[in-house]
Amino acid sequence: AGCEAVFLASRGVHVIGVDSSPVALELARERADDAGVTVDWREGDAARLPVDDDSVDLALERGCFHVIPRRRRARFASEVARVLRPGGRLLMRSAREDDEEAGVIGFDRVELERLFEPHGFQCGPLEPVRLESRAGGWDGWKVVLTVPPGAPRRRII
Repeated sequence: AGCEAVFLASRGVHVIGVDSSPVALELARERADDAGVTVDWREGDAARLPVDDDSVDLALERGCFHVIPRRRRARFASEVARVLRPGGRLLMRSAREDDEEAGVIGFDRVELERLFEPHGFQCGPLEPVRLESRAGGWDGWKVVLTVPPGAPRRRII
């Protein structure tokens, strides 16, 4: 609900916050207003980001990837590649293993490389983290993926 976006905006960063939930966006707007910061909030889907091509230096993914069905994850990778500038980075924090009861789908390095390397991303090391939410907690991974300047990137429509 906008915690990281508000924190970054309070540090002078121009932030675009995207969520598919109008309720979450309203909560985030209130949080930004309370903090006295400006965030460009946009309703949208991770498979069709409402963000211009090559316009973002850093994308933060926190708990979105692990609810995207495997068959749609390639589209997510393509969208992040589309919006990131050369030299841009994606910080991902998502679940490590599947939890059908919670609707969580894990990932591993093999899947990351298969999805992101065709777009020119270089995958950093996977670091274990604990993810907590109102819905529960999961063992997760934190990883930084980088698009090096000049890296060839494949666009998928």
